Amino acid sequence: AVHNPANTMAILTRDLNLSAEQQKQIQTILNETRAHYAEIHKQADPEYEKTRHEARERIRQVLTPEQGPKFEELLLRIEEARRKRESEQYGH
Repeated sequence: AVHNPANTMAILTRDLNLSAEQQKQIQTILNETRAHYAEIHKQADPEYEKTRHEARERIRQVLTPEQGPKFEELLLRIEEARRKRESEQYGH
């Protein structure tokens, strides 16, 4: 399940019986934290990409000529799902 910030706030409000002022303060904390996570994610992306690329190159060397195109199709589906997940999570 994708992390849903609105859901987090609703759960905290309900389970902790937060006052309006507490809700406002905690919402600010959550927003700042989410922005910080996005920044960390952005900084780490190039290293993840490099590692992912290297792994895929190594896998390609192991595959038969028949398996290669299927692997490329699979990668496209994986990338599509990853982009969708990231845009939902980090608002890219």
